[in-house]
Amino acid sequence: MGYLAVAGQSALAPKLGSKVGWLRFKAGRWAEAAEIFEMVLARCPSHDRPVELLYALGLAYQQIGRTDEAIKVYKGLVGRLPPGDQLSEKVKARMAQIAR
Repeated sequence: MGYLAVAGQSALAPKLGSKVGWLRFKAGRWAEAAEIFEMVLARCPSHDRPVELLYALGLAYQQIGRTDEAIKVYKGLVGRLPPGDQLSEKVKARMAQIAR
């Protein structure tokens, strides 16, 4: 995780971490992706956390079977999005999928 340690002081850290996290996610390395997303989000103020990154964290949690945590992230995300928002609808579909 050296890339985040080096970039940690940079304004680019969230973008870099997000890209690296997505690369891990797409490679099927979901636990690593979740860890990276968690680290990046921990560096963002709670009111300023990128919704796309929260969604990515929920997806990673879902892939590694941490469904309770995925639901928690998804519920918080829905509360931040306007009703009818496209991402909000995706998140609701994910929660419904977990509930099955």
